[in-house]
Amino acid sequence: MIADGTGRGGERGISEGARRTVEAAERCAARGDVALLAVFILSPENLRRGRRFHTALHAEFLRLVEAVEARRVLEGVRIELYGRLDRLKRKGGAARRLAYVIELLVEATRGVAEPKVRLVLGIDYDGWAPLMLGLDVLIRTGMEASGALRLSGLRAHPGLACVSTMKLWRNFDARDLDEAIARVEHDLPTAFSPGYSADFITSFLREMLDTDVPSPLRVVVPVAASGPALAGALEDLEVGPLGRQTRLAVSLALEPSRPRRRFGARRGATQHVLLVGPACRSRIDAEAPFTAIIAPSQPDPIVRFVDRPLGYANAHVAAPTPTGVVEGLRRAVRFDASHPPRFGAARAAPAYPDDPARRAWTAHIDALQSLLRARPHDSVEKAALELDGGVNGADPGLIADLFVARELDGAMAAGLLSRDAHWARQAVGYALTAFGITFRQPSASDVRGEQWERVARPLARIMLVLASSDEEMSDRVFSERDEEQRARLQGAMRYILEAIRGAPERPAPDVRGAASVAAIARAWREFFTCYGAAAHPTVIASVREAAEALYAANLNELSPEVVDEPLLRRFERHRSRRTAAAIELRYAAAAPAPVARRIRGLLAAAERDPASGDELRELRLLCYLGPIAPGIGAGLALRSMAATEQAHAITDEAAAALARVTQLIDYYFRIANDLAFLDDAISGDRDRKRNAWTVLVPGHLLGRLRERAVVDALGTCRRVAAWIHDELQRELVDLEGRSPHHANWLRRAVAIGKEVYEASHYERLCRDAMLAILGRIEQR
Repeated sequence: MIADGTGRGGERGISEGARRTVEAAERCAARGDVALLAVFILSPENLRRGRRFHTALHAEFLRLVEAVEARRVLEGVRIELYGRLDRLKRKGGAARRLAYVIELLVEATRGVAEPKVRLVLGIDYDGWAPLMLGLDVLIRTGMEASGALRLSGLRAHPGLACVSTMKLWRNFDARDLDEAIARVEHDLPTAFSPGYSADFITSFLREMLDTDVPSPLRVVVPVAASGPALAGALEDLEVGPLGRQTRLAVSLALEPSRPRRRFGARRGATQHVLLVGPACRSRIDAEAPFTAIIAPSQPDPIVRFVDRPLGYANAHVAAPTPTGVVEGLRRAVRFDASHPPRFGAARAAPAYPDDPARRAWTAHIDALQSLLRARPHDSVEKAALELDGGVNGADPGLIADLFVARELDGAMAAGLLSRDAHWARQAVGYALTAFGITFRQPSASDVRGEQWERVARPLARIMLVLASSDEEMSDRVFSERDEEQRARLQGAMRYILEAIRGAPERPAPDVRGAASVAAIARAWREFFTCYGAAAHPTVIASVREAAEALYAANLNELSPEVVDEPLLRRFERHRSRRTAAAIELRYAAAAPAPVARRIRGLLAAAERDPASGDELRELRLLCYLGPIAPGIGAGLALRSMAATEQAHAITDEAAAALARVTQLIDYYFRIANDLAFLDDAISGDRDRKRNAWTVLVPGHLLGRLRERAVVDALGTCRRVAAWIHDELQRELVDLEGRSPHHANWLRRAVAIGKEVYEASHYERLCRDAMLAILGRIEQR
């Protein structure tokens, strides 16, 4: 497999390409008739690419090592390397880290003595790989046109069937692989002739003279006709049309010791055809490099080649006639002009419609905002129905667009949202998530879900308030020292917490970003004014409690003790009962009940087994989550949904169960957030805040030791996330027995959030992706 087309898949292309590599290997293992699958991932030319490319590739290899070691993927597959890693290591930075993690991946499966299939990764490989690996089939993905094939420096041999497809590697699935192999199995072996006859050459040259073939052009054609027959045919043609034109020159090379004979145009020719006899075949290689190879009489998409270096030439299938060959030449010239070889550089990916260099969101959102301003009291369902005019109800995609437009417009007017492209595009994702959780979902007072906007709008506003707290306040760094940032945040958060607690309003503090701080505080006051009196007192109290925990967590993220907790460090050294009791008092006492039990169990296990590295990493992660998890804000946003209902809609027991579930949801999504930003383990977080990687990966480690630590940390995060997810499902069952519609809201929220984090993040969430997520949820 020449795995091309990941870069053209946009930002997620490399991740999707990695998934296809695993899928292809597992399919080959399941087939039982494939001994070896070679995937050429990183060509020598790819090494020229920049840090961002190598960083993304490194992150995918880290995920793969962890998944292989956890035996979630590639069971019975041995991974090998064809190529070299020394130049990656010399390149330094992300490229060097990539080389180290590739070594870890190969080591992870070295013990597979009798593999179901060997997965060979081509990294900085040479052109002899198809021959050295004994390949029978070579599949090239991501070709820009049908009937074309490019081997990108790999050297073919006559026994190698080369298959081309326009499908990008990220879209090439197991079914495509099976179809390609089946085509080759039914393909007849190719028998190459020694060259063309005199009649074919005469007709070919006539066709060249009669056809508008772009110039300049140089064509090398092998011939098998005898010298006298070929010379005689060219002489006859010279008397006719070949001698009466100035565009095309023909040279005939039959013997190495004899000079070439020339026909046609003598001076100023823009097209040259070199006819090469069997004794002068070495001249063909001397004419290289070629831009194209014409392959007549070969069945698209399968091409076989003679044993000759092709370089970056594109092969084009053609009909086995003079007219077909000339048409193949025309296609080849056009193709090369439109798709010149990139020599390892990335081809242009499709432009993202919300390109940050151009705008914050697509233009039609602006148009919908203008439309909705003229009808402020209409629901988006009603507006969509009038716009859509459908007899079966409005299109959900249009409803989603209108909802997003209204919420973004309101956030802009409230001062919560700026036109900064990065932040505004995240805001689109948050609004879509609020839409997805609530769209046509029933509640206690709305069993048919017709009034879903009554819950969706405050949920979207709170999500945008929390995101604004991050983007405009916590994550902002105003060229300030650590202590200055902490002082600014403490002042801003005191002011916001006064609003949350209902203290008398006063002017915003004189800090950087004061306008945003004032807007956030104002939004909180509006929320409690609107819902505080009618909602269940326990629910309102839990919203305030979660809000205070969130802003405290924002400050905790800046604390060095989150990374280097003295109690944990002391316990790791001495495992004393006294230190364990102190950790239990500080962390277990404030944690959700399942987490508290887990912390106590991990402490006991670590006391019994001093070498328990896995338990210590898990303990460190859970203790990190305690003061940090509320900062993700998911639980707070979901509690705010319940606050939009009348007090009688929820019982005291259900309100308490809701608080327990949402607390666990914060733990779950805090890990999901850190897993989504695995690049932070490579190059550091985008701000000064701590995360799972800074907590679990010791900062002094370098080289392979660091990569080993990152893989171990990744495994710890995945195991803990899976455990929390199971505990969460148990708590949801309890909540469902007390309040089914609240449990339904939270289940949808967890399902949607899980998919958003696994696929990308809120900044890349679009309407179609959200509708696809909702479709999968409905199927389940």
